[in-house]
Amino acid sequence: MGEHSGLFGTGEPQLGGWIAAFGRMSDAHPDMARILRVIERLQDRPFRAHIVIHGEPGTGKEGLARLLHRLMHPSGAPQVRAHLAGCTSEEMLKQFFGPDTYKSGDGEVCSRLEDGLLSKAEGGSLLLDELLVMPLDVQRNLHEHLSSHRLGSGSGVALIGLTDGNLPQAVANGQFRHDLAYRLLRIVLHVPPLRERPQDIAQSTLWICNRILRNHGDERPAELAESEPSDPPSEAFFVEEEVMATLRRHNWPGNFRELEAVLERAVMLYSDRQRLRRADVEAALGDGWPTVSFPSS
Repeated sequence: MGEHSGLFGTGEPQLGGWIAAFGRMSDAHPDMARILRVIERLQDRPFRAHIVIHGEPGTGKEGLARLLHRLMHPSGAPQVRAHLAGCTSEEMLKQFFGPDTYKSGDGEVCSRLEDGLLSKAEGGSLLLDELLVMPLDVQRNLHEHLSSHRLGSGSGVALIGLTDGNLPQAVANGQFRHDLAYRLLRIVLHVPPLRERPQDIAQSTLWICNRILRNHGDERPAELAESEPSDPPSEAFFVEEEVMATLRRHNWPGNFRELEAVLERAVMLYSDRQRLRRADVEAALGDGWPTVSFPSS
C-alpha cells in the first residue's frame, strides 16, 4: 500500500498544519484508505455535504476538516468555526443564530439570523468542534434550521462536526437527536490513532522536523540518514533510522500532538543540530507526561 503524495495538485500552502501532511499518509490502515479515497473523489467531483469526523484527540481532525472544506468549495467559500466547549445553551444559540437570539415559550429560537454564524457561513462550511456537547434544545433548533435551509449548489451551510466521542452511542443514550445525527452523517470519517499507523511515523517525523527547523529559522531540509557519515554536510539535518524504530515502539496516547512535542524537545534540546539520534529521542520521551494508555477499540 503506498503513500498518496500526489493528492493535492491544486496546492493550498496557506492552509498549513496537518492538511499538507494528509497527502503523505499511507493507505495501509483501512480508515486512512477511506479518508484518502474520499479526498480523491472530492478533488475529482466536488460536492457539498454535511460531514462528521471522529477520532482521538490529536489525530488531525481539524486539519482534515479544513481540507474537506477546500475540496467541497473549489471556487472559495467562507469557513466559520463555532466554539461550543464550555458554552451554555443560550450562548450556543446566540453563536448560531445571532446575539439577539431568545427562546419563545415552546423553546423555538427567535433571532436576527444575519448576525449569527449560520448566516456568516452561508454558501460555505460551519465547523462544529466537540459536537457532542450540544444540548438537546440547541440540537432541535439547529435541525429545524437545516431542514428549512437545504444545501444547494451555492446555498445553505455544510456542517462539519468533530468529536472525540461516540455519536451512535450518544444517540442510543438519548443525548443526541436521531434526526440531527442522520442529517449530519452524510460523510463519516474516522481518523485512526497514530499507534495503529506505524507506517506513517517516518514521513510524519520528517515533516514535523522540517516544520520545527523552519519555525526556528533553520532552512535545512530534514532527511533520513541510514548510516553515520564521518562529516555530515551542513545543508541537511539528518534523522537516523534508529530514531524511527524508537518512535514506532511508543504508544502515542497524545497522537500527532505528542509526536510534535517529543520531536521539538529532541531537536532543540538534545540533538547537536546536525543529526537526530536515538538517544536524543529517548531523552525527549523521558521528559514527557507519564504514559497514558487508551483502549485499542
